[in-house]
Formats: sequence, C-alpha cells, structure tokens
Amino acid sequence: MRETADSAAGAGGGDAPSSRTWTLEDIAERLRSLRAEAGHPSYAEIANRIGRLRARRGVPASEQKPARATVYDCFRTDRRRLDTDLVVEIARALGADDAAAAGWAQACRVAQSQADAATVVTAYAALPSGVSTFVGRADALATILETSDHSPASAVFSIEGMPGSGKSQLAIEAARRLVERRRVADVLYADLRGFHPENPPADPAAVLAVFLRLLGVSSREIPSGVDQRLAEFRAQLRSTRRVVILDDAAGAAQVVPLLPGDSGSVVLITSRTQVAEAAGAVQIPLSTFTVDESIALLRGVAGTDVVDQDIASATELSEASGCLPLAVGLTATRVAARPGWSLSDHVQPLLQRRRSLRLDDAVGATLDLSYATLSSRAQRTLRLLAVHPCADLDEPAITALTGRDPHEAGADLRVLVAHHLVTQARPHRYSLHSLVRTYALDRSYDDDRPAEREVALERLYQHYLGMVWSAYSTAHAPTGRRNRQPPQHVVVSTLDESVTLPWLEANIDNVLTLAHHAPELNRPDLITHLAEGVSWWLNRYGRYRDARLLHQLALEVAVSRGERVSEARANLDLGQILVRLTEWDPAIIHLDRAQRAFEAMGDMYGASSAVNAMAIIEVHRGRLAEGIELFQRSAELSRAAGNGHGTATALDNTAIVLRRAGRLDEAEKYHRMALAEATRIGDRYMQATGLTNVSEVQLLLGRRDEALQSARRGLQLGKELSNMPTIAYGNDNIGNILSADGDYENALRHHREALALSHQTGDRHLEAGVLNNLGTDHHRMGDHGQARSHYDDAHALSTKIGDTFEEARALDGIGAVCAAQGAADDARQYWSEALAIFEQLGSPEAAQVRDRLAQLAVHKPDG
Repeated sequence: MRETADSAAGAGGGDAPSSRTWTLEDIAERLRSLRAEAGHPSYAEIANRIGRLRARRGVPASEQKPARATVYDCFRTDRRRLDTDLVVEIARALGADDAAAAGWAQACRVAQSQADAATVVTAYAALPSGVSTFVGRADALATILETSDHSPASAVFSIEGMPGSGKSQLAIEAARRLVERRRVADVLYADLRGFHPENPPADPAAVLAVFLRLLGVSSREIPSGVDQRLAEFRAQLRSTRRVVILDDAAGAAQVVPLLPGDSGSVVLITSRTQVAEAAGAVQIPLSTFTVDESIALLRGVAGTDVVDQDIASATELSEASGCLPLAVGLTATRVAARPGWSLSDHVQPLLQRRRSLRLDDAVGATLDLSYATLSSRAQRTLRLLAVHPCADLDEPAITALTGRDPHEAGADLRVLVAHHLVTQARPHRYSLHSLVRTYALDRSYDDDRPAEREVALERLYQHYLGMVWSAYSTAHAPTGRRNRQPPQHVVVSTLDESVTLPWLEANIDNVLTLAHHAPELNRPDLITHLAEGVSWWLNRYGRYRDARLLHQLALEVAVSRGERVSEARANLDLGQILVRLTEWDPAIIHLDRAQRAFEAMGDMYGASSAVNAMAIIEVHRGRLAEGIELFQRSAELSRAAGNGHGTATALDNTAIVLRRAGRLDEAEKYHRMALAEATRIGDRYMQATGLTNVSEVQLLLGRRDEALQSARRGLQLGKELSNMPTIAYGNDNIGNILSADGDYENALRHHREALALSHQTGDRHLEAGVLNNLGTDHHRMGDHGQARSHYDDAHALSTKIGDTFEEARALDGIGAVCAAQGAADDARQYWSEALAIFEQLGSPEAAQVRDRLAQLAVHKPDG
C-alpha cells in the first residue's frame, strides 16, 4: 500500500528480486518477466521442466510433475502465500543458476514474512490514551460532531495533515465526545501502521478479524474472505453503533474495505495522504496550529503564569516550533521540566538547532533539543527502543533490550514518558511515535555500533524465548509432560500461571511479530523456538488462525534447514490446528508425515500425538471403528513412550467413541482406566476431563445420582484449574442430567453457560451439541418454538463443520418437534434422514429412531 523505491533485479539470467524491497506481488511480476525472457514457455512446459529437474534429484515419480494450475498460481499477483520451493523450481526451470535460485528463495521468505507481519494488528475496543491538554481544532470538532448528529447512516471523516499535526489526538477527542453525546455506544480503534518505519501496513482482512473478535465473534466463526468479513462486520455494527478510528492509514485501498456501510456508525480516518474522495468521506484537513493555539498549549503544559509573563518569548517559541502540535507540546514539556529557566532562555537554543534538522522542519529541531536534555543513559534507551519491530513493549522487555537493571530501565522510561518521547497506548506498555522512532533509529545508526544493536535485539529475543518457555514449563509441570525442551542458553524461570497466562495474553502479538520478522533479522531459528514453545497456548485459547500461520512458517524453516525433528513437530502442530479448524484433508497429510517421521526417529511420544489427532478426524467423519482402532494405537504408543498423559487421553477418547457406538459398559471401563492413569501420574487436567466424560456414560446407564456427582467433581476441578474446555463440558453434562430429572430451569442455566463458553473457546463441536441439548430442554418443557429454533441452529452448524453425529441428533430433534405439533409427514422425513446417519455411524440412537418411525406407522390415519 505504500510506495517504495525499487531495487531493480538483473535484466537476465534468472536474477532474483531484491529480498528487502519486493512484495509478493512484485515477485509474481518478476516471475512473469523471467518467463518472457525465457521465450514465454507454457505453464505446462514449465511443469514438465520442473518434473525433469525433480527426477534428477531422485524425487519419486508420483511427486515429480506439479499440476499446470499449481504452476500458474505462482504467477498470480493476488496470492497471500507463496510456495517458496516451487517458486525456486520455476526460476530454475526458466534459467536461474544456483546463486540466483538462492536469491529467489531468500526473496520469497522475506516477502512472505512482510506479508505475514501485515496480519498482526493492534486494535482495542476502547480509546487509546490521549493528550491531557487538548486545545484548538474547534472548527474540525464542530464539523465532525454536527455532521454526525445529522447523519442517521454512517458518517465517515478523513482527518488529513502532515506528521505531528495532531490527527490522532483530534480523532480520539472527537470519539470521546461522540460517546459522551450518546451518538454512538462505544469505540473500536485500530492502528493501521500506514507509515510505520519497520512494520508493513496492517492487512484490512486482519483488521476486520480483530474487530470481529472485539465485537464478540469467536475466532472459529470469522469468515475467511475480506468481503465476507466486511459483511459480518457491518451486520455486527447495526446492532451496536460504534465510532471506528482507523489511525495512520496508508491510503484509500487500506481503509475502503473497512468502512461499515449504512450501519449508523461514525468512522474517523487519520492519514498523511488524501483518502477522503476515494473513501467517500468528509475531509477534515489539519494544518499547523495558529500562534494563539500554540500559546494555549504552552499554557496548558508549562503553566499559565510562566507563559503570560513573557508572551513575546512564548510567540517566538511557538514560531520556532513551526506551530506543529507535536513540536509545541514537546517544547512546552521542556519548559515545564526546567523551572529555573525563563521562556527567553529556551528561544535561542531552539533557533540555533534549526539548521541541523534530521526530520522535516520543527519536528526534527524539537526532537533534537529534547534529546539533548536527556541523560546519556536515557538517550541510549530511546535509541534502542527504535530498533525492535514490535508495536510496543512492557517494562521487563525494555529492561532486557537495554541490558539495564529494572530500576534504571524504569527510571529511564519515566523520563522519556515525561518528555513525550515515549507513549503509553495501553497501561504498562510503551511505544514510540513513528516520527520519534525514525529520529531515534537515525541517531542509533550514527551513535551505536551495528554489533551493539544486534546484541540488544538478542537480549530481547532471549527474554521472549525465556518467558515463552517458562510459560510452557509452568503449564506442563502438573502432568510432567515436557517432551519438548527449550533451546540451549534460554533461561527458564519457575513462575505461577497467574503470571505466565496474562503475560502470554498481553504479549502474543509481539511473539508473532518477532517470528514474522525472523527471516529478515537472520534468525530463522527463532520461528522454530517460538512456535514450539507457544503452540499449546494458541491451541488452548482458540488462536487457531494465528497458530496455523506460525506453524506454517516454522515448517518452512525446518524444511529449508533440514531439521528433521523440528519439521516433524511443525507438521504435528500444524496438523493438530487444522483438526481444530475442521480442515480434515490437509490435516491428515501433515499428521501422517509427523507420525512417520516420529516413528522413524523412535519418538513414540510424538507419534502417539499424531495418531490421536488422526483418530479424532475419523470419528468426526463418522468412521467410529477406525477411530477406536487409532485411539487404541495411540494408547499403545503412549505407553511405549512412558507418556502417562497421552495414555490417559487416548483411553478417554476411546471411551467417548465407544459411548457413541452404544457400547456403554466398555465405555465406562475405558473411562475408569483413563481416570486411574491420570490419578497415577497426578494429572489433574485429565482427571477433570475424565470425570466430566464418564458422567455422560453413567447417565445413559441410568445412574443419574452417580453421574451428577462425577460431573460436579469434574466441573469443580476444572474451575480450580481455570480449564475452560472442562468447565464448558462439565456444565453441558450437568445440564443433561438435570434435564433428564425434570429440573429444566437449572438445566437451561448450565446449558446456556456451556454455550457461552463454547463461543469463548471456539469449540464448534461443543456448540452444536449444546444447541441440541437446549432444544431437548425446551422440547421437554413443551416450548416447541424454542426447541425448533435450537435444533435448526444445531443442524446448520453441524452440517457446516461436518459433525455427522450432531447433525443426526438435530434431525431427530426436529422430527420430535414436528410429531408433537401433529406434522406426521414432516416428522417421518426428518426421522428417516436421522436414521440413515445413525445407521451409517453404527450409533445405538438408530434403534430409538426406528421405534419412533414405527409408532408413526401405527398411528397413521386411514386413507
């Protein structure tokens, strides 16, 4: 979205594009040029050439020739992901030698990392911190407020002006007033990073995904396409009007896909470029302050008495600062910090520095002078804060970056915040304004040796690796499951989950950012180490799409570096996430590769995890016998590896499938075996899961009191562990037991809690089951309208995600509602469809549906 100077690739010979300046689109264009230079061979011919190259490398015949369409896809300019290996093979097929091919590989990796970095978005459902003293901009504020009041549909404003002119502060102030006037109910804010010195502009699709999560849409429900996400975003805003701040836009192409249509919301765009016409927005141009406005800002920060004693010097300071709000504010802070100086004492140093600007006009001069007032230690801290690629850092991370002790680092931060050189967009998180970052990085290039910046970044990497692996160790300590080890020289601390879990929640975007930037920072190993350490958290807390992206990167790195163990783990992690996303076919491919690799290495621990995930796929596809066989194989592998947790998990999963098959006595036996193993190794997570699951079998066996006791024990243990999935399933099972006992009020309460938790965790299979259970509650209460609504929702969801068991349950429930309402023909149709699925699954529910169909035949009226 932002224009950059091109570093031209060679004219021939398959030269690769510069890896630091070309985008994915540019690489596709360069491939087209390379094809033209090679005489425009057809895509089929290129595929044939690749096949011959692969044959020479000993690739099996079945994998030698890529499909023509696959080759063609690499030449498309709208790709979001590239197959790096295939691009390199295409380049070789078109004449690239070894050196050029290596250049193509590096170009693809860096361009891909830039595209991936664009998916990391900073956004809030609240206003970021504004200035304590807001002055001026009365006309602009009036335009925004009055136009919004008279616009029942969405009102869009584009606040445009030079860097430092106060665009963001005006947007924040206008949003605050719109909320106060009740024109809107709340706020959505996103930093679009249009002119960030390090990170690329935020991807509109990623911004929409974050906005939808902030609006309460679970990660699993967010559509994949930008048009579909925009439609869902507009639908969400129609129910709750918001003021949407799109801060620091790169241009119209970035903001147009984010506009909420006729939802009644207000949009405030800030940009250094002109986007109003293309966005259909009311333009709010911002120039510099007037002298009077600048003096008002000086009064608000430095004090009325100080300024009014010498209006002439205040005027000179304002003019020397260019009347630019950022520059005036910094000057005012410097005046306030030196109470022993008169206003006139500040004028001459500022004028003398005007000729040595590093940034445009007064901003550079003001930053230079503010920088000069800092201690050498604070100056160094400011320079190093410009080196890292993250949106913001907390104080421990800054301590690591600077190599100072916490007290010194904290003191430096307080000084920098007081001088408005460091901002706090969120509590306890520190960042640099883009202009200040540019300035500080420029000073670092002048004042710091390259090795000094590299060492600082290495300290930051080690801090994040240490925290990620400390969180891993803490999470797995209760079960002893530490089959993965942190990289050498990473310090793992003994911390409580009350520390590690909030840390991960606050820093996960930085972890992803460091991983995305690893190739260009020449630290590809960082992707592997971060991915392996954080995969459990991304899985447990529903960050499935982030996890997929991270594990794809880790897999690419592992393959390119020939690291067999890391490749196997990345295949396992990626496969498990794809199972969560119900992408069965690619999941099977990665899991099969992981299993084969682990078994070849003698790693039965990893192999058992891969087999367990493949078993889950078989069950969801309705192949219960195959699922049972794989779960039992997983249990065998876990025993061989001495993996008690894996053994208990596989046994418990076997029991769940046996229950679906109607083999209740066997199911209870396996649940008991799983509980015994979990108790033996002290795995409280599996104990909670096992108690929750066995309660379902006990209910079906008619032992309701025992079932209720097990479910409540499992729920209590899940709450003690803050284990959301167990709490959700525990509430669901308790609801089922109470409903069977006729306690519908409490059954509904537990089922609604389970439904809310299913949304929170993104567990769509649980959601479908709970919707069916709510339908059963209402049907038993005689509320057929509500029952039908829940069954319809369950049917739509289960069909979408391929959960055939819950689909059949929903059809059975709809049939029951139809029968209760006297619609016998409709009931027969739905029950017949349910029967076909239950028979295919081998589920005992088939017999119950047959009985209902038989009763319909008995009571069928004569023709």
